[in-house]
Amino acid sequence: MTAFAARAAAALTLVVLVAAPPARAQDYPSRPVELVVPFAAGGGSELLARLLSEGLQKRLGQPFVVINRPGANTNVGTLAVVRAKPDGYTLGMASVGLAANPSLYKKLAFEPLTDLEPISLVANAPTILVVPPELPVKTLPEFIAYAKARPGDLNYASYGMGSGPHLATELFQAKTGVKMVHVPYGGGGPAALGAMTNQVQALYCRCSA
Repeated sequence: MTAFAARAAAALTLVVLVAAPPARAQDYPSRPVELVVPFAAGGGSELLARLLSEGLQKRLGQPFVVINRPGANTNVGTLAVVRAKPDGYTLGMASVGLAANPSLYKKLAFEPLTDLEPISLVANAPTILVVPPELPVKTLPEFIAYAKARPGDLNYASYGMGSGPHLATELFQAKTGVKMVHVPYGGGGPAALGAMTNQVQALYCRCSA
């Protein structure tokens, strides 16, 4: 299946966050630092976090330990960062969910604008549509026609309610009239596996290639 850019969907941006700036930058870090990834293992966010942690360890001389804390569209992992001691030794990866969640949840246990401090943009990748090899379509028009002929019979994956793939697919359905069933996964790795094994028939995923 040819990969199609989802022009209407915003590209993912990953941001490193810290609960508060570390004190006395000249002494930082003097011990290991936790880097929280709010997704399940095996996804792009974890890969970026591990590449980042390896570079930071080489440059700063202290281990940067990647910890996966998936759940609630990144809210579980982000809350762990917010509740950590604000000394710069607990960092977190963030994606579009951090911006979307205040509009999707009636009440969050934290305030993204005041409880977290952005450090740097890490990556920006487009969102593309992929389908299992078994699906008898080769182009986007073919996929739309195939899905329209089977309203509610096809499943689509996401990284969780309110995640980038979820919002992108809902926008796609609204624009095309396609009707599919949402199957949320805990991260990019499990969602990709679901698409590869035909458990789901569509996935808007991030591609850095």
